[in-house]
Amino acid sequence: MAYNKHPVLDEPADNQVLWRYMDLEKLVALLEYETLFFARLSALAKDDPFEGLPARWEAEAFKDAERRAGDMPRLSEGVRIVPASVESLGQLGMPRDMLCVSCWHASSHESAAMWNMYSRQGKGIAIRSTFQRLKTSLLACGEEVYGGNVKYVDFDMHKPQRSNIYEWATCKRLGFAHEMEFRVIAMRLGGNLSGTDGVSLNVATSELLESIIISPYQSSWVEDTVRRLVQRYSIPTDVRKSSLLSLPEYFLGT
Repeated sequence: MAYNKHPVLDEPADNQVLWRYMDLEKLVALLEYETLFFARLSALAKDDPFEGLPARWEAEAFKDAERRAGDMPRLSEGVRIVPASVESLGQLGMPRDMLCVSCWHASSHESAAMWNMYSRQGKGIAIRSTFQRLKTSLLACGEEVYGGNVKYVDFDMHKPQRSNIYEWATCKRLGFAHEMEFRVIAMRLGGNLSGTDGVSLNVATSELLESIIISPYQSSWVEDTVRRLVQRYSIPTDVRKSSLLSLPEYFLGT
């Protein structure tokens, strides 16, 4: 089992460049354990309370269906997640404890906004990959995972074609559109993620890493440390500092 295409999710082209911003500790963990962290949606809800929830239209449809038939429709193929008796809309948030996501920035170019946001949090490193590389690297994960581009929608107006929790996991509000996010999604049935922030899945780092970029705001020792780490783990990847704050080549020497 490995990465698979899901019918309700939109995928990027195989050559789409993907970025994952992180701190030095997470990079060391990636190289040492060859695992990629997937954050539980309910943990991400601390920063965005809409994470993993259905849009208004769909939530109202579930409540109407229960009133009419005394039963809830299926939220995902073969899986009844919402109990037959739902008195609170909060029950529709249950899938947030079952789904974990690995979040990537989908762009051909590095983002000044993302560097600013992550550097303020001390996360001054980005790994650069592609969608094809990511899929290939996940052959090592040992379980079925899916991926999709995040859709930025108005939750009061959005009407999905199909009711599915994977679609919920790839919808965010319009105010987050600058993130240009792609997500890989893993499920844990039975909600057995209680008390954890997520799970780590095996990944082939040599396939995943096209290059490692150091934040333009980081000190020079970070770049040297990362180069030593890459050599120690024999990872065939390029390490360089972002040129975002550098003068253009045509202007040098004038």
